[in-house]
This record gives sequence, C-alpha cells and structure tokens, in this order.
Amino acid sequence: RDTCLDILRLLDIKCSKKNYDIFYHPKHKERATIFLKNFKSNDIIVGLNISGSSQEKKIFDDDVKKIITGSIVVIAVLAFFSIFIVKEVNQAIVLQFGDPKRIISKPGLNFKIPFIQNVVFLDKRILNLDTPPEEVIASDQKRLIVDAFARFQIIDPLKFYISVGNERVARSRLATIINSRIRNVLGQQELQTLLSEDRTKQMSLIQEGVNNEAQNFGIKIVDVRIKRADLPQANSCLL
Repeated sequence: RDTCLDILRLLDIKCSKKNYDIFYHPKHKERATIFLKNFKSNDIIVGLNISGSSQEKKIFDDDVKKIITGSIVVIAVLAFFSIFIVKEVNQAIVLQFGDPKRIISKPGLNFKIPFIQNVVFLDKRILNLDTPPEEVIASDQKRLIVDAFARFQIIDPLKFYISVGNERVARSRLATIINSRIRNVLGQQELQTLLSEDRTKQMSLIQEGVNNEAQNFGIKIVDVRIKRADLPQANSCLL
C-alpha cells in the first residue's frame, strides 16, 4: 500500500482513502492494481498496474550487473591499448596512421590513443655490425680480403625512421656504405701499407667517410675496424 501511494505521489495525483482502491492479484501478491475513482460518482477513472515481484527485481539486478561488467571490460581493453612502457634501452616514436607524432627518449609509462596510434621502439644502445668480407684491390694491383666490423648508435630516431624505417634496413645500408668506403680508401694504398700498423690512419679515414653518410640516417658511427685481412687463396698459393 505504501508503494502504491508513493507511485501516485510521483504522478502528482492527490489521493484520499475515499478516491482509490487497491486490488491485489490472487496468485501473485506482489502485483496490484490501483483504481482511481471519481470522488462523488464512484466511477473508475483509470487503473494503474504495479508489480514488485522478486523475479523481476532479480532480472533487473542481473541486467545492472551485466552493464557494470561490460563497462569494466571496455575500460580494461581501452587501458591495455592506451598504455605502453619505454624501457631504459629504448626510445619510442608514436605514430598516428603512419605519421610520427611524438618522440619519447625517457624511460617510463606513457599513453597513446587506442586503435589510432601505434608505437615503434628503437634501440638507443651502441650496436654492433659485422660486414661481409670484401675483396680489395690495392694500388699495386694486389688483392686482399678484408673482414670489417662497425659499431653504431641511433641518435636521431625521427630521421632514422623516415630514412630507413627499421634496424634491418639500416644494417644493410651501413654494410654497403662501409664496404664501399673500404674499397675506396684501401684501394689507394699499396698492399704492404695495408698490412702494416699504418692502416690505423686508413681506418680513421674510413670511419670519417662512413659517418658523414650515416648522419643522413640519424646514425652515428662510433668505430670501424678491420677484424682480419687475408690474401685470396690464389695469391697465397703463389706466395
């Protein structure tokens, strides 16, 4: 009865004990109908059905739980795709549809727009590069097999990403540049000079030339060295 009166008050209907009746369903006591009557003629003006069954309340509670659970899942998914961590050994580029938007060099927790932005991680440590052995013809027309290696570092991530895209392409480009520079510099020297301690000066020239070209890729060449220099098999037999 109190619930019925509360509903009538919400509907802004003024009631007294004489102008309404409450009829309860014989099988479902939680259901009832409020009959509003004309105060004088006792004619029924309108009937309002109300229900307070526990089953319907349970269904309502289940729907609320589903909505809350779904909301939590959506928030968790958005958080998963929004948060990323930059490690101390990495630097990151935030891309939006392939277009660089942010450069992050400091380690820590960062955020991006889910499903619209993605992150490319680049190593900021000094990296090693082993170049394939290269045959060099000295100025006295003698041949030498040179096996070199280099150490490099990505110092400009934006230029690096725009020019080469990733580390695999960068290694390939650097190997080509180093071997080309080795042929150019060592090809102007005699074989005896290349096998002597004087080749340190030649390696400095090689490193300087490679570094000038590597700067176009956002890369700094830390060192270039020759691991070994051997005569070709045919030359060795003649000697």
